[in-house]
Amino acid sequence: MKTKEEKSRNPERVPHTLAIVFADIVGFTALLATHGDLLLVETLREFSGDVERLATAYNGRCIKFVGDTFLAIFEDVAKVLPFAAALTRSRSQQTAPANWRLRFSLHLATVSIEQTSYGEEILGPGVNIAAHLTSSADADQMVVSRAAQQALPTQQVTLLGPMERVHLKGMAEETEFSRVDLAKV
Repeated sequence: MKTKEEKSRNPERVPHTLAIVFADIVGFTALLATHGDLLLVETLREFSGDVERLATAYNGRCIKFVGDTFLAIFEDVAKVLPFAAALTRSRSQQTAPANWRLRFSLHLATVSIEQTSYGEEILGPGVNIAAHLTSSADADQMVVSRAAQQALPTQQVTLLGPMERVHLKGMAEETEFSRVDLAKV
């Protein structure tokens, strides 16, 4: 039997098919220059609380924050668009500088969830696809990979734009995705 410490160093990988969501704040570097890092640290703290609260409300989990970016997972892909729309609305109701705009990506993939010394970690090529797709989104928009689109309920698929292609860093083939305006969700 492994100790907790050994499991932390050598976690057992269990594959899970999950909806992987990345989001970041549009123009965050300019916000830093305008408002300063001390003010934004406090608003980021509030933002992370909103992300955690809304992810939980939509049966998801926020895995981590890195600067102005977060990674969340959902077992039910149908919960992701309502989550992203609710988070976008919550930001638009804030006063400056906390009224920033967000962009999101959604990908469905099989990943491994590991417990590490610093918390949960999600591993697999699908995480990289979701992370790199985020830069294809515009403000208040989510890009949805073909894999995720195929798992969405019909009423959500009708909200998506036409299929596009992008070559993502580190990927041999182009990745197909659609866009959704979160104000329409």
